[in-house]
Order: sequence, then C-alpha cells, then structure tokens
Amino acid sequence: MLSEGVHWLWRSMLQILMRYQLFRWLYGLIATVDNEPLPLQIKSEEEAFGENKKKNQLASLENAISPGKSDSVAIRTVPSANANAMGNAGSAEIVSNQIIRRREMSTMGKETESHSIPIREGQDAEHILYRLKRGSKLSVHPDASLLGRKIVLYTNYPAEGQKFVRTEYRVLGWQLSNGKQITSVMHPEAHVVDTDIRSQVELNMSGTYHFYFRYLERPDTGCSGADGALYVQVEPTLHVGPPGAQKTIPLDSVRCQTVLAKLLGPLDTWEPKLRVAKEAGYNVIHFTPIQELGGSRSCYSLRDQLKVNSHFAPQKGARKINPELYVVAELFTNSDYTDNVFVNRLGITSLIREALSAWDSHEQGRLVYRYGGVPVGGFQANSSRHEATSVAHALFLDLTHDNPSPVEKRSVYDLLPSAALVSMACCATGSNRGYDELVPHHIHVVDEERTYQEWGKGVDSKSGIMGAKRALNLLHGQLAEEGFSQVYVDQMDPNVVAVTRHSPITHQSVILVAHTAFGYPSPNAGPTGIRPLRFEGVLDEIILEASLTMQSDKPFDRPAPFKKDPNVINGFTQFQLNLQEHIPLAKSTVFQTQAYSDGNNTELNFANLRPGTVVAIRVSMHPGPRTSFDKLQKISNALRIGSGEEYSQLQAIVSKLDLVALSGALFSCDDEERDLGKGGTAYDIPNFGKIVYCGLQGFISLLTEISPKNDLGHPLCNNLRDGNWMMDYIADRLTSYEDLKPLSAWFKATFEPLKNIPRYLIPCYFDAIVSGVYNVLINQVNELMPDFIKNGHSFPQSLALSTLQFLSVCKSANLPGFSPALSPPKPPKQCVTLSAGLPHFSTGYMRCWGRDTFIALRGSMFLTGRYNEARFIILGFGQTLRHGLIPNLLDSGSKPRFNCRDAIWWWMYCIKQYVEDAPKGAEILKDKVSRMFPYDDADAHAPGAFDQLLFDVMQEALQVHFQGLQYRERNAGYEIDAHMVDQGFNNQIGVHPETGFVFGGNNFNCGTWMDKMGSSQKAGNKGRPSTPRDGSAVELVGLQYAVLRFMQSLAEKEVIPYTGVERKGPSGEVTKWSYKEWADRIKNNFDKYFFVSESETCSVANKKLIYKDSYGATQSWTDYQLRCNFPITLTVAPDLSNPQNAWRALERAKKYLLGPLGMKTLDPEDWNYRANYDNSNDSTDCTVAHGANYHQGPEWVWPIGFYLRARLIFAKKCGHLDETIAETWAILRAHLRELQTSHWRGLPELTNDNGSYCGDSCRTQAWSVAAILEVLYDLHSLGADVA
Repeated sequence: MLSEGVHWLWRSMLQILMRYQLFRWLYGLIATVDNEPLPLQIKSEEEAFGENKKKNQLASLENAISPGKSDSVAIRTVPSANANAMGNAGSAEIVSNQIIRRREMSTMGKETESHSIPIREGQDAEHILYRLKRGSKLSVHPDASLLGRKIVLYTNYPAEGQKFVRTEYRVLGWQLSNGKQITSVMHPEAHVVDTDIRSQVELNMSGTYHFYFRYLERPDTGCSGADGALYVQVEPTLHVGPPGAQKTIPLDSVRCQTVLAKLLGPLDTWEPKLRVAKEAGYNVIHFTPIQELGGSRSCYSLRDQLKVNSHFAPQKGARKINPELYVVAELFTNSDYTDNVFVNRLGITSLIREALSAWDSHEQGRLVYRYGGVPVGGFQANSSRHEATSVAHALFLDLTHDNPSPVEKRSVYDLLPSAALVSMACCATGSNRGYDELVPHHIHVVDEERTYQEWGKGVDSKSGIMGAKRALNLLHGQLAEEGFSQVYVDQMDPNVVAVTRHSPITHQSVILVAHTAFGYPSPNAGPTGIRPLRFEGVLDEIILEASLTMQSDKPFDRPAPFKKDPNVINGFTQFQLNLQEHIPLAKSTVFQTQAYSDGNNTELNFANLRPGTVVAIRVSMHPGPRTSFDKLQKISNALRIGSGEEYSQLQAIVSKLDLVALSGALFSCDDEERDLGKGGTAYDIPNFGKIVYCGLQGFISLLTEISPKNDLGHPLCNNLRDGNWMMDYIADRLTSYEDLKPLSAWFKATFEPLKNIPRYLIPCYFDAIVSGVYNVLINQVNELMPDFIKNGHSFPQSLALSTLQFLSVCKSANLPGFSPALSPPKPPKQCVTLSAGLPHFSTGYMRCWGRDTFIALRGSMFLTGRYNEARFIILGFGQTLRHGLIPNLLDSGSKPRFNCRDAIWWWMYCIKQYVEDAPKGAEILKDKVSRMFPYDDADAHAPGAFDQLLFDVMQEALQVHFQGLQYRERNAGYEIDAHMVDQGFNNQIGVHPETGFVFGGNNFNCGTWMDKMGSSQKAGNKGRPSTPRDGSAVELVGLQYAVLRFMQSLAEKEVIPYTGVERKGPSGEVTKWSYKEWADRIKNNFDKYFFVSESETCSVANKKLIYKDSYGATQSWTDYQLRCNFPITLTVAPDLSNPQNAWRALERAKKYLLGPLGMKTLDPEDWNYRANYDNSNDSTDCTVAHGANYHQGPEWVWPIGFYLRARLIFAKKCGHLDETIAETWAILRAHLRELQTSHWRGLPELTNDNGSYCGDSCRTQAWSVAAILEVLYDLHSLGADVA
C-alpha cells in the first residue's frame, strides 16, 4: 500500500511526463496500485505544445504484455545481492509497458517470416543467440547428430492463451515436412530418421525462450538434464501513442536519453528539464534510480530500495513489479560468446554499446555496421536454410554517463559527426544528458550535485548541437519505422565515413557522410578533398547539412578554459551550429550545386566538407530500374510461394524434363561439360575458382553458405555485381541440351530485368531466382522417383538426387552398339552411362568401370526406378564378355581391358537383382546380346553379327570359370599399363575342385577392387601390387554363391535351359556339377575355410573370430588379414555363414575397422597399416610412395554400406535388431552431414585416418552414394524409418 504522499509524488511525475507522452506506462503504475483506479487528466502532445506534425511527435514506448497485467516503472538498478550472480556483468535497465497484447502475424504488410533452426546434441546453447521478430514462425528441426534417436522436445514458451513462467515447460509435438503430426500426448517422442521433421511454434509473445530435448530412454529430470538445447529471443513489439491510437514502432527506432535522477532537483522543476529530451528528438528517457541514495551520493548507491529520494517525496511502501519486461543491460565481458549467456539466461533484450570505445573513425564505422542491420543488398529470407546466429541487439550510445566527455577524449568538433554516425546505426540509440549541450566534462554520478538546466532557461534549440540532434534523432526513428534495415559503411577518407541505410522494400536509400574530428583540426582548416559521392539512383533531397564552428575568425580553434556554473550544469556557448534541413542541391553548402549522371549512377562532388560536418541525402531508384524491380519482385514472390503466372510457366517447362535432362540442368562437372564439344566449361569465379558443377547445383552449393551469413563480400557476389556473365552462363549453357532449351529461354527472360537494377541488388535477387528454380527442379526429380523416395524423407531424396551426378550421356563414353534385334524399348544412340566418381572418372575410357558400375547399379538405378537405362548398361557390358570376364575399363567397347576378376560376379549379381526387382524383370534374360568377342581371340564384331541371349552369356561365364582358363592380356605391355611387370599380364581363373570356390590372379597383379599397382621407381614398388588378393577373395565367393543359387532357381523353374556346368579334364574326363551341387559345396566349406575360430593355431592368424580376406593366396599370411570385404559376402549371401560366427566377425569389424564415414581397409594392428593416402608422395618408403597404401588403411565409404546391411541382417537372426537399428542410424549421421555440406552434394570415395579429409579422393563416388541408399532402403523395409 502506497501512502498518500507517494501517490502525490507519482501523480506529479505523471502530469509532467504525460504532457509529453514520455513513458506513458507510468500512468499504469498509479492506476493499478491496490487495484484502485486513480483519476488523471491526460493532455495530448498537441494540446501541450500545439504541434500536429506526425514526424515530430514524441510518444512513449510500450512493451506488449498480456491482457490484465499490471505495469512497472523504468529504473536502472545497481549490482545488488541478486545482481552479484552476474559477476562483472554490470547494471541493467528494465522497462515494462502497458498494452493489450494481440496476435500479430506480420508487420508493415509483410508475410509471416519463417525461420528454421536446428537443435543439436550436446550443444552449448547458452552461448548462441537467435533473434526473431514477434509474429514470426519458428521451425525447430533435429540436426544430423540426432539421427536414430528418440527425443522429446520441451519449451517454456507458453501455450496459446497461457502466461509465461520461466520455469514451467511443456512438451512440443513434431510434424513431417508435409505437416502430418507424428507425435501425440501419449507418445510425445519423435524417432529422428531424418532432419526434415520439425516442431513449429508461432512466436506471438516477446521474451527469451528455452527449448531443450531429452532422449526418451533417459529419465525426465527437467531442463538441467537436457541432452541438447537452444535459446530463441523474440524481440518485443513496441508501441507509441495513447490507447486506441497506438502505433507499432520497431525496436531500432528507440532514441533514449539518460538523466541522473538526483540532478533533476525538486519535482516541480522536472517538466522543463525533461522537455529538453523531447525537443532534442528522443522518445525514451532513462532515469537512474529514484530511491534514497547512500552516503556516497552515487546515483547507483541506494540506502533503501523501498524509499524514494527525500528530495522528491517521502516513501512508505512498495509495489510488486510485473515480470513481463523489456530489459536493457550493460555488460563488461568483452566477449559476444559470454554476452549471449546473459542475454539468453536473463531475457535481456538489448545490450548497451559505447561509440566512445572507438579509437578512430574507421573503428566507429565498424561499430555502426556491427551493431545494426544487414548489409545493403542482403539476401532475402529463405526458410529452407538455417537461421544465422546473431549478436545481441544494441542500444548504441554516443555517450554513456560512465564515459568522460568526448570533448576531453577527442575534440568538441567530433560531437556532431559521431552523434550522426550513431544515429545511422540500425539499432536502438541513445545519449547522456549534457552531450547535446556541449558539456565539456564528465557529469559524475557521484560528485556532481548541480542540477540540469531547464528548457527556455539556459537550454533551447540553439544550444550546443540541439537542433542537429533533433534532426538526427527524428531521421533515426523514421529510418527504422520505414524499414531501412540494411546498412553499408564506406571509409571515404581516414576521417570521413559514409553510412548508407537502405530499404529492401522500396529500395530507397539514405546516405550520411560525416567528417569526424577525433583530434583538433587546424584552427583555419578548409575543405577536405575526397572522392565524389557516387550512388545508383536519383537524388530526392538533402535531408540535412550541419556543422559546428567556433564563433571567431578561427572556426576550428580550441576552446578557451571552461568555467562551470556553480548551480546548474552548463556547456560551451561560443560555438555556432549551422543547420539546413530538407533543401534542394542548389542550396547546398557542402556539395557542388550540379550533380553528374552516368547512366543510372549519380555523382555529387564535395565543395565544402570540413571537419565536424555532416550531410545526409535521400536517394530513390531510377524509373527504368524501378520497372525492372517490380518485375523481379513479382517473380521472386511467385517462386517463394509456389504460385502465380511466372511459377506456372516454369512448372510447365520443368514437368516435361526427365532425369537425364534434370542431370544436365543440375550437375555436369567441368570435364563432362567440355565433353559435350560445345566449348563449355565450369564457371570460373575470379578470386575463388571454378565451381564444382556447371549446372545449378554448383551455384546453390555456394549460395546456401553465403546467404544465411549475408556474405556479400564473397567472390560470387562480387562477380554478380561486376557484370552479367554468371546470368548469361546459366542461361546459355542450357542450350547445349535440346530438352533444356525452353528452360534456357525462361532464364533469359527472367534475368533480363535483373540486369537493369542497381548492381548491389543483383546477388539477392539472383539467389531468389536461382534457388526458386532449383527447388522446382528438385521437386521434379522427386516426382520421377519410386514411392520409397518420392514419399520418403529428405535423406533418401538427397541420395537419390546425388545419383543424377553420375548418370548422364557422355559423348566419349558410350555403351557398345546393340543388336538391331533387341526387343523394345530400344536403346538411344547415345546411352546413359555411370561415372565411377567425380571429378576423376567423369569422361573417356576412365568413366565406365565394370566393378564400380555394378556395385553401384542397384542403389543408383534400381532403387531410383531407372530400370530401362540399367537394362542397357547390363546388356552393353555383357556384349563385351571375353575370357569369361567383363572389362575392368569399358572404353565404349573399343579397347576394353580384361584385368579384373570381380566385375563378372558383380555383373551377374546385378542381373539377379534386376530380375527380382524390375517390373517384368525376367524378360531381360532373353534379351539379345550382340557379342563383340564371341571367341577369346576374335576381333570386334559389328552389332548384330553374333547375337546370344543373355542367359547364354551368363552360362558361358560360369562355364569358363568352371573349366578354368589361363590367358595373357591382349596388347600386354607399356601401352596398356606402364607400371605392371610382365608376369602381371598373365591371368588365371578357375574353381577349386573341393570347395567350389572361384579363384584367380597371381602375386604380380591385382584383380579385385583393391587394385593399387605400385609405380615408384624411387621407392622400389613399381610393378608390385599392394594387395594382390589372389586365390579365392572372400567377396567373390559370396557373389558366386548368390549367383549360383539364382541360376539354380531359374533352372528349377525352367526359365533357362541349363541346370549346371561341366568341364573336361586333361585326359578327356568330364565333370558335371549342377548349380545346386556347386552352391552346396561352397556353403559346406565357407565357414570351414574362411572363419578363423578361437581354436585356430596358424602362426599368422593374428586375429580370431574373423572371416579371412582370402583363401589360398600366394602370400599365405594375407589370407588372415582383417579387411572390410567379408561383410559383402554376409550381405549378398547371408545363408552362407553361421549366424553366430557372422555376428562375432561383425563385432570385430566394428571394433577395428569402423570409421566415422567409411571402413578401414586394413586392421590398424596389422604391420602394413598405413592410414593416410597421398598419391603425390614421392618418398623412398615403398609402403606409401605414389599412394601405394590406397587400400592399406584409408577408410573407404562404399564398404560401410555392406557392413551396415550385414549387421542388420544378422542382428535380426541373433536377436540384436533394435539396438542395431539405433546404431545404424547413429553411424549414418556422418553421411547425412557430409551430404548436406559437401559442395559436390555427394559422398566421397574415401577418407584418411578417422574420417579426415583425403585430397586425392573423388569428392563424390557412385558406389558410396549407392551403398548408403541401399542401407536406407533396408531400414525402410524393416519399418525402421518411421518417425
């Protein structure tokens, strides 16, 4: 209960403040005390002063709070018992306002902004700040680090209609990207199987809010036990004006003046003293505490917080303060990282920043840029990209009451230009009483006892820089309210700074040039010669010109010693403020009166820019660019919302594109573009380099990094501003593809208006257009995919998109000619082929590798529904069969090289998968295969000259292996291999008569995927394969078994006329094995000869409970090496192994071979282990020279796919499925993150030790992408990808 005396005090204060509508919320303090309404006559500003110009009104700032809540007083508190918890953080300003809170979904006519923020495992959330506008929509989504986890999300943001209580949390639901709810009250947990699930919150209440999650398996211990978290600050919506006529104003339009309450004197003298703030253009007054002061008389030393200073009135009571606050704090941490902790934990809205901390004009300009706004020409918000982190909102002061006077630290002539620079900051601004009156000393919070002067008695519009400060303050407010949210700072001279504020809505600009004077200039200083002020657009007006000079014959003389008035705080009076407002160029005293035009550019020459001078101009866009801008705005809006005429035209074009055309539009690396033969190459950005793809993905990969950070200094943005080359490149290259010519025409028409707007705006609209088209293309890709991908999550969709990188038409790498008798559908003249990896294997004879193609075929083509193109690839390679093998390198069939033993088995295994997966897949078995080499010594036959059915070709391959064959490569020698020794060209394949295992090779060649041939003469490894893997390689035995079981099923169904194989011995004896007998023999012997049991006694068996890498190798110790190949056999032939043995071996692989992104190719405890691959190594170390360790430790990505699939298969058999599914998702986190961040948008060939970057790896590899997509398909088949 407040006494009558205190009621009198507050009534008196309010009569003064309300007369200026300053802090109108103070009325609520009286009106709600004890719930007793108090009568108070409120006069409007027009009534008090007879002013009716809207731009000159001053009103209170009112923070939106919930209906029915009481109001609080604005005070600045000193560190006390409660504040000590902040350490050296300092003091805080607290402002609370009265208003009925209403739901606002947009401001200034804008659509609701959507912001996407990831929440991560174990993130140190307190140090990261996200600032969002009230009325925007927040989408929280899991980061890749949460893949596979079940999480429950909580927030203390209140539900609709509820009050905020910081310690009260509620559970949030999760939705799919299509909006479908996936959680419920009974089951609030989300199973994170992708990063495309989200939890959305409409932010209609200001404050700082905490979001955290816990793992479902962990007990709910509240936010202290969070497994990950983030904080979001919702900026308050400020209002000005009386109830019923309130106007929303931006937080950035605050202009606050600090007064030391003890220097206001008796209350009946406050009105004329506070009127000074109003007349100087401020709209907020900050009072230091009005409580009774302590013995030191410091403004922040309080004797009793419950008593009013006796200079004002007696105090006998206190009131409860509303916790709904707008909070400003002054911290002294010197660390943004630490500042964010206080902002997030304490709900601080703004932090005080001091312009006086700048040591020169360059630093002052940097502070202006840092504390407010986004760069001029900043990128448009894109809800599909992550929200960028922020620095705390600033209340930027040209002088705080803790600072010495700038007159003491700099010069009196710097007060005006420094105040002007502060006023151009896109944040809240402020000053300390005395600055505008040119008080040349520190108004000390302890020692000063004199009172402020009253308006009309010592202070008026001509005092100090009052007139200019009013103009600057009003300009600051106008810029914020009109949406001039973009900032550019230009250091024109060591002492001259130009600041541009730009509106991204109207594209008007205000440019202010300030000539600072950090030191005293020459007493008779003349104009400073600087370059002209050049801008795009037309000059609307000169908003103001202002300067401060001495009233003497020496305009910049040092002031005489200052004499303090003994009773009031006084300032210099010997200076003259020269001010002109809203004048045409003809009346300028700073610029020459003639402007110069150069196209859309205007140039103003300075005529009289002297120290301490400030000039501000308003600039508008030329009529021509304005028309172009209107077109661009319409286009970018249509692309953003997915409707409108422009969008419909684009959609009609894109809907006709197939996956081949889409590959050309999105991808095509440099060598592939050159291969088209039309002079194309990857776009080369000056000072950056070539982009990785010629298609849109090359640009999007950069834009997704540039735009969230508004990195307009990036070379890509510089290139866009410098010329139209990038736009022309995008449109022109598409004409090389017949199907893409309509898209090219659309781009040309759309880019035309982009070329006609101011150059600084081009990057943001270029991004809006290119990103919009990219999204339409991606949607079309998904539409053409099978349901698993089309209706699936973004992870498989991204992998499916990556497959387009490898599948394209390449002139220098076609398939061999097909038989004219081939059944429809007929192949095109130029077929799609599969690149092994980019950029190294993109064109020519190095593009199409037999093993790579068929290892990747199911993941890249079957799972993406590309069966027709896959059919041609299967048949095309089959046409080149020779020696019972298909080529290692196809080379269009012209010079195929038959030096691999594994490709044939991958080829036949893919036929098995095709028959099982493709619609009417069995029909391929009877397709005509035009044999190029029907006999081992035959020259190439023409298409159709020697046709066989596909199953005949398969039978021949099996028959040759069963019979056994020794052959020497054709053209053996330097022409086909510069490094191999002569014995390496001799090859042997066959089948072991007892085990049935296929075998081959010798110690001088390397016929499996681990095919590194030594090439260093210096190190002595030339011609020496690092991994011969001769004998029976484990994965070949598995593939062989799977193929035989497939052939057995075909024979049993009488799909093929064969039932087995036969061979003739040296004496003519015939041995026949049915497919079943052959397969059974392999099964009966596999674990016997490949599994290394605990009882193994062989001296070279360094690891037990593993599967050998080979059986029967020339170097017998290599059989016992632990490598990543056996999981392939466990995947393709799971019934070949004892489940318990398989699980034990997989556990050993997990312990020794599993890396972050790939599998180690050799046991780290093996003496030959060398983890880091460097093909340029020119040392004398034969184990690593010229990259000899390619498969001796580096971590390859594609084998991890088979490892994960094998674990899922045998986990189900052994009762470990649930935990293995969770483990699989956890491992895939690294792949999802790589896929999302690599410029190539793919998965690499390999990494070095522990997932570290390998410079010689292909940046994206077909079998890596395909293998991981197969893992996701297996998870999908298990129902393990349900969110």
